[in-house]
Amino acid sequence: MSDVLKVLTQRLAPPLQAMIKERVEAMMRQIVYLDDKRDPHLEMVKRHGWSKEHLEVICSLNSFYQFVIGPLASSARYTRTGLGGATPILYGDRIVFDAARARKLQVVEAAFMALVGDSRLDERLLYANHADDLVYNLAKIVAEHDDHE
Repeated sequence: MSDVLKVLTQRLAPPLQAMIKERVEAMMRQIVYLDDKRDPHLEMVKRHGWSKEHLEVICSLNSFYQFVIGPLASSARYTRTGLGGATPILYGDRIVFDAARARKLQVVEAAFMALVGDSRLDERLLYANHADDLVYNLAKIVAEHDDHE
């Protein structure tokens, strides 16, 4: 487990920690498979200095986003009907989806996205559903960077 993944998940409930860790491990197995079959996108990414460790960090950030930040941010978006904003939604005895909660979650999402941006990573890497999608997007980003030089 990468240090990044440890930091991201240290305060999460153990079942959620395990789910994120399992997803990162599955993504890394897929990257090994892509490496074994000499996937052209992965070859390009590796030529531009992306090591297995770098890819594991990206997989960690992606998995944390997919399991934690993305769902929270989605629950903080306002609907046209006003549900979750002007009209609070009660979920069980303790969770209220309202404008105050939405503002807090929007701050969390913005902070995470700022961290990703400050790391000079493209946020498209967070949205990939599988390692091959992530590698494809990373190769595309690398190619775009080469085009601008």
